[in-house]
Amino acid sequence: MIRLTDVVKQLLIINAILFLVSKLPIYERMPDLALYYPGSGLFRPYQIVTYMFMHGNLEHFFFNMLMLATFGPVLETFLGHKRFFRY
Repeated sequence: MIRLTDVVKQLLIINAILFLVSKLPIYERMPDLALYYPGSGLFRPYQIVTYMFMHGNLEHFFFNMLMLATFGPVLETFLGHKRFFRY
């Protein structure tokens, strides 16, 4: 059994919260978390970070979190907390 490390736990929680927020009805009117081309009028600098936490549907979210939970602890142990978080 794989034990979740601290950074992996935090990433899972952040992803779950943002996935749920992105499914709220109000989010349809403010798609500011997705990434737009820098020349677009919809581009905001914070989107460079927030788009990494966006998922298209439940299956996309589920399999990404499964892979994070499966391979994340091994990578975090190998790279260390700080390097893994930056990765």
